[in-house]
Amino acid sequence: MVLNLTIKPFLDFTIVIPTLGKRQKELAQSLERLSSSNFRCTIIFVAPENQLNSIEEIVRIDCQDFDVKYIVENKSSSLPKAINQGLAKIQTEYWNWAGDDDCVILNEIAEVISKLSSNHSFVMGVGSCKYFSSKSSREMLNKTSKMASSVIFWGPNLVPQPSVVFRTKITQQLGGVNTNYKLAFDQDLISKSLRMGKIFIHNAVTSEYRWSNDTLTSIFRTQSLRESRLIRMDYASSLYQRALIQFMYPFVVILVRFSDLFFKFRFR
Repeated sequence: MVLNLTIKPFLDFTIVIPTLGKRQKELAQSLERLSSSNFRCTIIFVAPENQLNSIEEIVRIDCQDFDVKYIVENKSSSLPKAINQGLAKIQTEYWNWAGDDDCVILNEIAEVISKLSSNHSFVMGVGSCKYFSSKSSREMLNKTSKMASSVIFWGPNLVPQPSVVFRTKITQQLGGVNTNYKLAFDQDLISKSLRMGKIFIHNAVTSEYRWSNDTLTSIFRTQSLRESRLIRMDYASSLYQRALIQFMYPFVVILVRFSDLFFKFRFR
């Protein structure tokens, strides 16, 4: 019998995974997919203390050759605060966060990192995102384009956050994830980052997002829409842009509501 002793290269990349530890089956599936890639990376789990042992067991099975760290989530912590806890411990140059049921495609993330390393005018990179559901075999693709980096300032956020690669130093300079927002904090961080430079668009899928009706954004859609509007107003650079945001808001609401209904029908 021939043993495969090939050591996978290590990416200068960290995934922060905030979790309550309630979706361990989905977490195991995501980590198994992650471990099947040609690369390794750092993973930081932020979780309640009573869930760390079970998470460690899943990691031992699926990602034992990854650099994995565990942080006890602060009591009464929100999702953005938990993400910032992980961010504070990052030692790699690039990072992102993901849900415990999402999957990051490291082979394509490596391509994004290669581009960012060779061109410092890019403050972040993003690929496309594939949506799927545990209840359906159907899939959908959110193909990111350059248009998304301008639309985000006056219309819907078309940048799929799980597919983003952030520069750690820039995120830390910006103060991390804005904890004033409970739902649209990804849009806020992406908007702030885009004010500092360009975005690199990678023409491949860099993450897979498990869609469900019980995600925070889906449950609290009205609050999410309001936060998104406040963020767009915060980064409006002129009276014209503020007027455009106000004018477009009803259309954005209709578009997002229609999108929610479409996803429910698609993945029913």
